[in-house]
Amino acid sequence: MDVIVVDEQFVGSLESEVEQSLLALTQNISARGQRIKDVVKLNIFVKVDDGNEFLEIKEEVVSNIKAVFKGSVPAYTIIGQPPLSGNDILVEGYILKEGTDAKIERYKLNKHPYVVVSYNNGKLREVYSGGVSVNKSRDFIFDCQNAFDFVEQLLMKEDMDFGHIVRQWNYIPSILSVNKFEKRSLQNYQIFNDIRALYYNPETFKNGFPAATDIGASFGSVTIDFIAVYSEDEMAVIPIKSPVQQNAYSYSEKVLQGEALSRERGKNPPLFERGKQVSYTDKNYIFISGTASIMGEKTISVGDVKEQTKITIDNIKELTVKKNMDSIGVAGDDSPLYDYVKVYIKNRDDFNAVKEIVEQQMKVKDIVYVEADICRNNLLVELEADIAMKK
Repeated sequence: MDVIVVDEQFVGSLESEVEQSLLALTQNISARGQRIKDVVKLNIFVKVDDGNEFLEIKEEVVSNIKAVFKGSVPAYTIIGQPPLSGNDILVEGYILKEGTDAKIERYKLNKHPYVVVSYNNGKLREVYSGGVSVNKSRDFIFDCQNAFDFVEQLLMKEDMDFGHIVRQWNYIPSILSVNKFEKRSLQNYQIFNDIRALYYNPETFKNGFPAATDIGASFGSVTIDFIAVYSEDEMAVIPIKSPVQQNAYSYSEKVLQGEALSRERGKNPPLFERGKQVSYTDKNYIFISGTASIMGEKTISVGDVKEQTKITIDNIKELTVKKNMDSIGVAGDDSPLYDYVKVYIKNRDDFNAVKEIVEQQMKVKDIVYVEADICRNNLLVELEADIAMKK
């Protein structure tokens, strides 16, 4: 899978910038000798001032996607995270590599478009969901439940379940906000974790939980974007543990903020793996979850964005070093070329410092920086990455 990034300064209204950015994407695809109909997923990051403007731009984006892609509409996610390039809009296009022997099918569930890619006569299937969200209500709990309900329906439609998800992005508005509910103090992120646990029965996840990024969004409703994989080869999907970070799903309650949604069940930790490998005929594809400056389960270098960035990068490297990958029977690389890296930065003023360190210490084909709240108050930066390793 190739990722094409459009992060340019366009002129005119934001609505016009949306149109220009999608046009630029199609031009980049054609210039590479690739086909627009091979785009399977879009991420559109937008800078807006309020929730109403976000809804207006979201409608504009959807309208433009349909106009540009016509009968080949990809899965898409529209995210209220400002690009740190200074531009108002940033587009990521995920496109099948030229010559890939795959079948692309496009479907809808209640008007929500998603894409199914099949390899080897259906022996391996990928589902690209795009951003699943519901109309924002006054009840954050209700919104979370509705989003997970829809995800479950989409998976069932494709004869899958939550255990088939290999990569997930959870965009959570006001992720760190704590609100009163029936005399309890409930944090949005902890609510999300508690509701996720209702759907994620550990017995379903025979190959581990998904790799995931749980990240803040400025506006919009709870949005779940995922890639699910079905393979007849059970060993094609393998979780990757960190030698320096505790499994997120084993966190103790002392690092979880706010009270439990259910006193009886207690507070649930984030249910995701540090990384996930999917094996294809010619390569191993590795999804590295959103990673931050955490050792064990403790935040390190509180208040120091430079040190947090260095520790975060070290944590990512620890996942894919040869010794760690050998432990799961996969060839590792002590100095890999990352196909794609995304950097989430809490404070815009830290952008230049973080950018300098990332680009010094990581070999990256493509990299994107956006502004977003991280899942702990004392975390200032988070990185995620993808690596394709030849067999």
